Amino acid sequence: VATDRETLLSFKTGGVIRLGHLSNVPLAAGAVSSLVLLLGVQGRQHTYEDTYRLLKSYSDMKGFREMWELCARKDKALILGAWIATVFLSCLRLIIQDPMHTNGVGIVQVVHVVAMALLSGVLLWMTYCVLYLCRGLVVMIDEFSCECVSSEDLAEIANTWNVLQAILRKASATIELGFLALVALVIFTVPAMVLDVATLGMESFAALSLGPCIVSMCSVLWMFTMAALITDKCSRVPALINSLNFGPGTERSRQHTIEYISSSAAGFYICDAR
Repeated sequence: VATDRETLLSFKTGGVIRLGHLSNVPLAAGAVSSLVLLLGVQGRQHTYEDTYRLLKSYSDMKGFREMWELCARKDKALILGAWIATVFLSCLRLIIQDPMHTNGVGIVQVVHVVAMALLSGVLLWMTYCVLYLCRGLVVMIDEFSCECVSSEDLAEIANTWNVLQAILRKASATIELGFLALVALVIFTVPAMVLDVATLGMESFAALSLGPCIVSMCSVLWMFTMAALITDKCSRVPALINSLNFGPGTERSRQHTIEYISSSAAGFYICDAR
C-alpha cells in the first residue's frame, strides 16, 4: 500500500509537468495565432498600424489623447501585473512541485517555466494591443457624448457621428481576427482546465498549476468586457441626445438625428455581428 501511495504521489507530481498542463496547449496556440492574425498578416486592407495612426490623429484633433493615454497606462499596469503574477506562480510551482524535495529541479521544469513566461508574455501583450484600441474607442465615444452636451448644432453632431462610426468599423475590422483567436482560446482553455483539475485532483500544487492560466484568462476577459463596453456606450447615445435641449424649434431635427444614430447601429463588430 505504501508503495502504491508513493507511486501515485510521484505520478501526480510528475503530472504537474506532463499531465497537468493541458490548459497550456490552447494558451500557447492562442498566443501564437493572435500574434500572427493581429500583427503578422501582410497585405490586409485594415492593418493595426494604420488604425492606430487614424485613431491617434483623431484623438489629437478632438483633444482626448491625454485621457486615452492615461486610461491605457492603467490597463498596461494591469496587464504587466498579470504577467508578473503568472511568472511568480510558475516559479512557485517549480519550487514546491516535489513535496519531498528529493528529485531537485530538472532542466525540463526550468524550460517549462521559461516557455510559460514567454508564451504568457506574448498572449498578454496581444491582449493589451486589442485592449489599447478598445480603450481609445471607449474614450472617443465619451468625448462625443460630452460634445453633444456642449454643442447646439445637430448637423455637426450627425457629421461627427459619421466619422466616429467609420473609425469604429475600421478598428473592428482590424482586430477581429485577433479577437476571434482570443475567443477560441477561452473556449478551448476552459474544458482543458477542467481536465487538468480531474487529472491533478484537488492537491495544493493543482491550484498552482492552473494559477498562471487563470490569471491570463482573467486578463483576456477584461479585454472582452472593454470591447462590449463600446457597443453599450453607442447604444446609450440616442437616449442622451433625446434628453438634451437644442433650443426652440429643434425638436423635429433632434428626433431625426436620434433616429439616424439609432439606425446606424454603431458599435464593436466581429464578422458583421455587433
